[in-house]
Amino acid sequence: MSKQVGTLVQKSDLKEFDGGFRVQEFYLDCKRYNQDDGTEYPNMLKFQVVGDKISLLEQFQRGDKIQVDYSPKGRVYQKDDGTTGHVQNLNVFKIERVGFSQPVPAANQYNANQNTNVFGNDDDDDLPF
Repeated sequence: MSKQVGTLVQKSDLKEFDGGFRVQEFYLDCKRYNQDDGTEYPNMLKFQVVGDKISLLEQFQRGDKIQVDYSPKGRVYQKDDGTTGHVQNLNVFKIERVGFSQPVPAANQYNANQNTNVFGNDDDDDLPF
């Protein structure tokens, strides 16, 4: 299991296959920057959600910064021409928004009509001094 943070660039159309298998692919921009000179290193990764995990992707839109937890899955297969091929997928099982903060509660606002004298009104003072 691995994690990756990136910006959601594209969600592909949902694909449905015989036997009820469903898959949706999406692309994350996971570019990196050199800390010394600011050089940008492109890194576009394709992930997929399968079956009931497809619903995890629905709440996110293009431009959202997200973190995905995924597991790589690969297999070797025999092609029709007799050669072997290899397929590899990054299957996502958890998606979280990154950089999303909860709204900060508003501070108590000062009401100008409030009596700020906590000891009472000076007009009611019976003291002779």
